[in-house]
Amino acid sequence: MNNAIILILLFVLGLILVTIKLKTGKQRLLLWLGIVAGIPILLILWYKWAVWKGEKDLAAAELQCNEKTLVDELTLYFSDFKLADFRDSAFTIHRNAAGIMLDSGRQAIVIDKKEKNRAWATYFYRHPFATNDVLEIRLGKRKYVLTDFRLTVLAHGVMLGAPKAHGCMIGNASINGKRTPFEQNMFIRSEDRY
Repeated sequence: MNNAIILILLFVLGLILVTIKLKTGKQRLLLWLGIVAGIPILLILWYKWAVWKGEKDLAAAELQCNEKTLVDELTLYFSDFKLADFRDSAFTIHRNAAGIMLDSGRQAIVIDKKEKNRAWATYFYRHPFATNDVLEIRLGKRKYVLTDFRLTVLAHGVMLGAPKAHGCMIGNASINGKRTPFEQNMFIRSEDRY
């Protein structure tokens, strides 16, 4: 930020010196009109270039995410469940596409919010898994089988230009055979029918 301020001050100082060196008022007026017209044009061209480059980078990142077959971790949010469903930690079974069990055990459930007998919780599965692996999560009397994970770009908007890619995230998966898109977070609501 300090470098930008120094550059702007040097630019203004240079303009003042050039203006003083010019002999006629007409030359000075033409210089300032050129600057007043040129700066917005340069800013517009710079913005268009930033948008074009951002879209190109985002498309390249999307191709990389489509080719990626390994997911580092999984975070699910359970919304508006009975508090009794969270009395025990979730039991998870991790199988590969051929059905061979790779991992099983209890996974952490963190209750984020409680209201009377209702609760909202976060489930963490911190073991890497392939996008074609099967994760079976047993929570109380409910069972969720997550399969066919599809990755998409995790992008954040910027003030100027196209959004910037920040890695890959799970864009959608099948839960008990039903294709489910995940917008920003992976939510499973108690009223969802799977």
